[in-house]
Amino acid sequence: MPQVKDHRWVVSCWKDHLNDKGQFKLDTDKWFGFIYKVTFLLTGERYLGKKAFHKTSRSGKRGYAAQWRGYTSSSTHLNLLMAQYPMECFLFEIIMLCETRGGWSYAEANLLHRSDVLTEKNRLGERRYLNNRIDSVKWIPKEFDGPDFAHTVKNYIRRNLWETES
Repeated sequence: MPQVKDHRWVVSCWKDHLNDKGQFKLDTDKWFGFIYKVTFLLTGERYLGKKAFHKTSRSGKRGYAAQWRGYTSSSTHLNLLMAQYPMECFLFEIIMLCETRGGWSYAEANLLHRSDVLTEKNRLGERRYLNNRIDSVKWIPKEFDGPDFAHTVKNYIRRNLWETES
């Protein structure tokens, strides 16, 4: 994965994570990882993905901090675009924070399915998303036990994907 230092992550889900004083602080030790959206500003094409804040072992033990600040994407196509255009042509957004590995994987797959990333087209009939696959989920994540997690995913989609589409 390319490590690029000249882009900044925008935390667009900050309002969902205010402390009791109404302040937001991204505490990467509290969260397992995040779901992100990269938008190619020249065409409006998007990529949805996930990134962990820490490396983890196969047993699930949290290790050292991952290089998430300079991370771009695992998408070959998106990284080729980033090699051709300046980073100012891309918007990097953290759209959801996830507490566990299961919730993180589920949130990404759920969001990718609900957003129709493999089939959604723009007004010109071109693909809207650069995603080429959706991973499978074979468990019920701990966060999904209650309505809050599903509500968060549905609210994000309604606020940021469906209502702002052109």
